[in-house]
Amino acid sequence: MKSGKSIFKLSRSQWISVAVLASSLGIAAAVTVPNTFTAGTAVSSSQVNANFTALGNAVTNLESLGGPLPTGKTLRGMYIINYQAAGASSVGSAFISFPIPLASAPTVNFIAAGGAATVPCAGSATNPTATAGNLCVYETRAANYTPGAFSPCFSDSAFIACGLADKRGFNLEIFSIAAGMTYTSAVWAVTAP
Repeated sequence: MKSGKSIFKLSRSQWISVAVLASSLGIAAAVTVPNTFTAGTAVSSSQVNANFTALGNAVTNLESLGGPLPTGKTLRGMYIINYQAAGASSVGSAFISFPIPLASAPTVNFIAAGGAATVPCAGSATNPTATAGNLCVYETRAANYTPGAFSPCFSDSAFIACGLADKRGFNLEIFSIAAGMTYTSAVWAVTAP
């Protein structure tokens, strides 16, 4: 390797993308570089390279976020199921995939629109939270189905299991009460066990 050349060749936009990813996921640890410099002080290439190595290792750690989500860290999202039901028992569904898989499946908790918070789900629709090992779904609105009577289903190519979530996400199904517009929307939070 030639002296003075960095082995980490990221463009400015790539560094910005890494920073945005880290801040949006809220799981990046602070990077500590081994050397700090002040104006007018001589700097050796080995000190600069050590700093770049520390930053490169931090980038490598960010790239490994394919899972599992670190213990105690939370992911948040939302969903909407909206359809015109032909009659009673018409089904609507949505699949929600966690951006980073968990180490194990969370326990599913559903708070119907206007429902009270629970111990594992002490948040709200405006501030969804979940304690470690829990998926908390906070419904924000619903029509033409019995709120809370939804079926969180995880489907793996071999089976469909309702009332559960998997480490990769969950699937929801709702059933209309009658013909007409049918919908539910919610926000969710899942915290890694």
